[in-house]
Amino acid sequence: DLANAGHRVSLYATDPADIPCIGDLVSAITDKQAAGRIEHAELKSVADVMNLMARVDMVIACRLHGVILSCLMTRPTLAISYDRKVTARMNDLGMTDWCLPVDNLDCRRVIALAEKLSNERQTVSQSLAQSMHRYRGDLEAHWDRIIGSMPTIRRV
Repeated sequence: DLANAGHRVSLYATDPADIPCIGDLVSAITDKQAAGRIEHAELKSVADVMNLMARVDMVIACRLHGVILSCLMTRPTLAISYDRKVTARMNDLGMTDWCLPVDNLDCRRVIALAEKLSNERQTVSQSLAQSMHRYRGDLEAHWDRIIGSMPTIRRV
């Protein structure tokens, strides 16, 4: 487990339905030393999520918004995908190697991939920064095309 390997772990939910699961997970941890490295972050807003993301080295996420926000913050992200949208986002960002399908998920595989991601986090962060820059450019060009096609709206 990551906490036993010396990592500090922050558990948080981006969907209220996940909050009880986090409580169950924290309650199930019996190793006192590992439990001391696990934080249960109760986040109430997007700003809270972004502040947490600014403090972490990497993220393991399964919800689409968790994946999107961590990538926006250029945090290396290991996605546990239960939905095609999560897989599609990771593929679009060139992060296919860091996406695992939830079907037949193996804890040892998650831990091994998280360790590898931790070791490669600087390179992955740089790649995410390039992807985010590209996406921002694409979005601005798209916005300019929309605004340019509307005669009553002028960009200031």
